[in-house]
Amino acid sequence: MKRTTPNWTPADVWTLYDLIDAGYSYAAIGRKLGRTTTAVTIKSKRLRHRLLTTPSALSARQIADILGLTCSKIVARWITTYGLKARNGGTPDRPLWRVQWADLAAWLDDPHHGMAYDPTRCTNPVWREHLIEIRAGQPRWLTPGDVARRMGVTSGAVQQWIEKGFLPATRHPLRQLVGA
Repeated sequence: MKRTTPNWTPADVWTLYDLIDAGYSYAAIGRKLGRTTTAVTIKSKRLRHRLLTTPSALSARQIADILGLTCSKIVARWITTYGLKARNGGTPDRPLWRVQWADLAAWLDDPHHGMAYDPTRCTNPVWREHLIEIRAGQPRWLTPGDVARRMGVTSGAVQQWIEKGFLPATRHPLRQLVGA
């Protein structure tokens, strides 16, 4: 006997769009709609509105590219440890982080997170100007690597200066910083 599945109603399709835009995984969407993960994956593919290509949510790699970071693992650490709101569109073993634009903007605007990134490396000119404006008036901090490059020594030498008390430094949860 052939098993029949319910047809996709327009309400189901709009819900699918909304849940993909919110960053839910295909399995979570399937549970919410009462459908299989395969059915949700196929329907989203046919609609050309996939989890990886939705413009309303950003992946960790896209955020790293926008902020001029060298690795998307930095963004993943912000998500898992430092409170950047995101949804996992993948599996627990292989997360596919999806961050809403508003959540990213709110996290970047928090002055406690200002030391986690260099606003001058941001590739989006509008965001770069905004991030630089947010940081204006705040103390300037350098990493031990920045100090080493400026002084022409190794970062190990800078670490020794910090340990011996020759160079004032503080350990921020996001990175070690030296007052400038």
